[in-house]
Amino acid sequence: MRLLVLIGTVLLGALAAGPTWAAPMDAAPELGKVGKRAAPLGYQLYCLKNKEQCKGGGAQQVRHSGQLLGKLKRVNSSVNSSMRFKSDKTDIWGKGSDCEDYALAKRKLLIREGVSPSALRMAVVRNSKGQGHAVLIVKTDRGEMVLDSARKTILPRQETGYTFLAVATSNPRTWSKF
Repeated sequence: MRLLVLIGTVLLGALAAGPTWAAPMDAAPELGKVGKRAAPLGYQLYCLKNKEQCKGGGAQQVRHSGQLLGKLKRVNSSVNSSMRFKSDKTDIWGKGSDCEDYALAKRKLLIREGVSPSALRMAVVRNSKGQGHAVLIVKTDRGEMVLDSARKTILPRQETGYTFLAVATSNPRTWSKF
């Protein structure tokens, strides 16, 4: 883990301005302060290897419709049933099948299905047990919908019961802290 932190710190300048979030996903940032921050280290490293998957573009929110909900449900169900959860314990994104890998797969499929990349936001949260978790948020004109590896249903953000720690902006390499 220390090697990853060192590598991430060295590479940070090429990825985003601002402070490094080199702590594991379950380490709480300063809650209550909203502002820009660098993406989680595991995501930064993922983006170095997968530049095409870390681009924004298009509308920052999409129209809420039956067609959109159908896509979201289909993708959420497909990814949740096709992957078998396995914690990687290293917080390396895109290398296994833990929560962030589910969210990354959903983002990729939704972009392929025509959903604007800038409306799809990766997020790190704390669940009701205090554990770190990653989800995908879809910003719509009626609010934010959360696709989650831990749930079959897609919920509005405020109904998840999660504490949101950091969320990607319309530029997936820049995140907001809470």
